[in-house]
Amino acid sequence: MGTLWGSFYIGLRSLNASQTGLSVTGNNIANVNTPGYSRQHAVLTEALSIRTAVGAMGTGVDVQSVLAIRDRFLEYRLVQQGPQQGREETLSAALSAVEAVFNETQTSGIQSAMSAFFSAYSALASQPENMSLRTDVLTKAQQMAALFRSHSAALEEVQLGSDRAVSSIVSDINALTAQIADLNQEVVQMESGSIPSANDLRDQRDELVRQLSKMVNIAVTETENGAVTISAGSGRLLVAGNRSYDLTAVAQPPSGFKNIFSGTTDITAEITGGTLAGNILARDTYVPAYLSQLDTLAAQVGSDVNALHTTGYGMNNLTGFDFFVPWVGPVTGAAAAFDVDPAIVADVNRIATGSAINQPGNNDIATQMADLATALNMSGGTASYSNYYANLTFNVGEDLSRATDNLEIESAILTQLQNQRDAVSAVSLDEEAAAMIQFQRQYQAGAQFLRVIDDLTEFVINTFGS
Repeated sequence: MGTLWGSFYIGLRSLNASQTGLSVTGNNIANVNTPGYSRQHAVLTEALSIRTAVGAMGTGVDVQSVLAIRDRFLEYRLVQQGPQQGREETLSAALSAVEAVFNETQTSGIQSAMSAFFSAYSALASQPENMSLRTDVLTKAQQMAALFRSHSAALEEVQLGSDRAVSSIVSDINALTAQIADLNQEVVQMESGSIPSANDLRDQRDELVRQLSKMVNIAVTETENGAVTISAGSGRLLVAGNRSYDLTAVAQPPSGFKNIFSGTTDITAEITGGTLAGNILARDTYVPAYLSQLDTLAAQVGSDVNALHTTGYGMNNLTGFDFFVPWVGPVTGAAAAFDVDPAIVADVNRIATGSAINQPGNNDIATQMADLATALNMSGGTASYSNYYANLTFNVGEDLSRATDNLEIESAILTQLQNQRDAVSAVSLDEEAAAMIQFQRQYQAGAQFLRVIDDLTEFVINTFGS
């Protein structure tokens, strides 16, 4: 049967359990705003009973463990969703920057500049010998050329910005994988001892893994000893046990843009998710496509104007001059180099307007030049310059809209998963307040029980003692 000393230990265990419960509750409350923290729960279990004459008798309560409340499936889904959301977020930001480049208005932009240039030539056709109108043609041509160059430079800056981001993200990935490897070692060491689960270390590691998943598409597996193994792309190791394996960003000729290497293997094509993939897509796919279309337009405008201009005559029977600096070879770079020929800048009398010598009032070439504005010289003879450029700006807007829609979808899914995870693992101050009162009452009752046992023990000693 039970004894006073046995009852004393029951009370002591009750106090210890209450103290542990209060400590766990206090830790939960302290970490209510800590990113990645999983609320913890003190698991209480009945202490082993002892056999007595009247049957098995309980010996109090034990704290079996402190358990972190996690749903591994939701944690896995968050890691899987991170790359999609990170890619679309980065791509949307890059395309927003591109859209700002092509933010056309009625009074500014390449489309209005082309219209102004050909309209100026149309005005010159009415008075071929008017020096003011000749100067206006030059001014409008220079404005159009400047816009081609500035748009090209702005697109290249978006491209360079994405490339710089690639290097920065690779550095961040390497820093995260090094921290995860260190935490792997700490988790294994702690859980191989007397601690069944390194809750706080696991929380920190899981949070770093989620951050990593937003940067690059990864696969995560947990080994029997509690460490996680992480690979990127097609199984390229990033973390194994207490070791991390760095990625490197290596500049490639001729562009100088950086590809991603795992060891000596180029894995750029394997990067399909995360902010890293978003920047690579913007740099290598989207921006080059817009630049190519801009270069094609610039090369065609320059070529068509020059082809017509070299056949015409300016004032004083001047002929055979290009209007724009000729562009020879592939169209790549045509927009960046687009400019008015220096000979035209030096003397507007060289601007061709007529088709015959010694006819200052002849306007055949000026009229044909004005007609280029509506000529179907683009897209295999199906579009004018204006139509072609409008299609370019439409493509930019459509790509941005698609990326924005995808971002909203992926963000909504990620938010839903995060909310589900929080419903399981996040700290509820209301629940913790209730638990705190519960453990407080348990502690007070346990203390009162010990006080009674102490009084009885004192009575027994005083009554039956020597």
